[in-house]
Amino acid sequence: MQDDRPDLRRGIDWARVRAAAAQQHLASMLRDRRFTWRHAASIAAGLVLVVVLSGWLWIYWGLPRVPDADALWSLNRQPSVMFLDREGEIIGVRGPYDGRRARLA
Repeated sequence: MQDDRPDLRRGIDWARVRAAAAQQHLASMLRDRRFTWRHAASIAAGLVLVVVLSGWLWIYWGLPRVPDADALWSLNRQPSVMFLDREGEIIGVRGPYDGRRARLA
């Protein structure tokens, strides 16, 4: 059985129809949009994130450089004097209380 009806969809440019529908939908969305509490919360969270990140970066790059361990041990400090008894026990210490260098291994 052959269909002798005319094809009415043949002369329609479907790309233009879809583009027009998309433009109409976008225009209605932009016209009907409202400022809700979610928008306000998103903006506030973004601002808080920017403030926290910029504060962290300002503090991080504002810190002075920490010298390495060899430079820390070579500082010009006054030597402390430890008084020992006959058995090698410490009786007293005069001067700054600096710990001895601990070796690992």
